[in-house]
Amino acid sequence: MNEPAVILLSVLREGVDAYKKQIASQARAIVGPEALTVEQHKVLEKTVEAELESFVWFVLGRFDNVGCSLPENVLGYRIIAKPYTRSETGELQRLPESDIREEEQDYADMWQDFLSARDVERAGP
Repeated sequence: MNEPAVILLSVLREGVDAYKKQIASQARAIVGPEALTVEQHKVLEKTVEAELESFVWFVLGRFDNVGCSLPENVLGYRIIAKPYTRSETGELQRLPESDIREEEQDYADMWQDFLSARDVERAGP
């Protein structure tokens, strides 16, 4: 996976982590922290995380028209990276724009691959 794709998917993953904590915290405030066991607190966060990951997959899937969910006159959308570099004088110089996907891979599939790689990395040897 190319660097712009990894950067975008990492930012989305960070958002999932942040919102997971916020949503779980709000749920705990509603039911009261003592209403849940330690294991239920963990299950709550994992459940929220899974739903947020699914939502990101859903959104990215619209770009590639997964499930033919877009109007008839729209085949899909593209996520374009706009990279830059700094010159020796510190000025920003734009590099060529490019789609973050490689070949014909769907964005939703890239998200799943990104999550799978992260899970393998977490599990370790």
